[in-house]
Amino acid sequence: KASKFRKEANELYLKLADSYCTKQRKSTSQMFASAQKQKDAAKKKKLLQDAIAPLDKCLTEYPDNPQKQKVIENKQFLENELRK
Repeated sequence: KASKFRKEANELYLKLADSYCTKQRKSTSQMFASAQKQKDAAKKKKLLQDAIAPLDKCLTEYPDNPQKQKVIENKQFLENELRK
């Protein structure tokens, strides 16, 4: 019985992690869109830095989440944008 409950709990945990990281990626996406519209370079840089924070939250809260690779790719993309 314990293994059945463990399996169920693990499935719910993964669902929660996936949902949480989807929300964080959406937040990042909205911040990135705002940064792209920003003409002021300093403000744009700040928005890009702020956009990375939700991705870090996802990786910190759920290090083994189902979207881990995508989150890492999104973060790397933003870091490359910061270097421009």
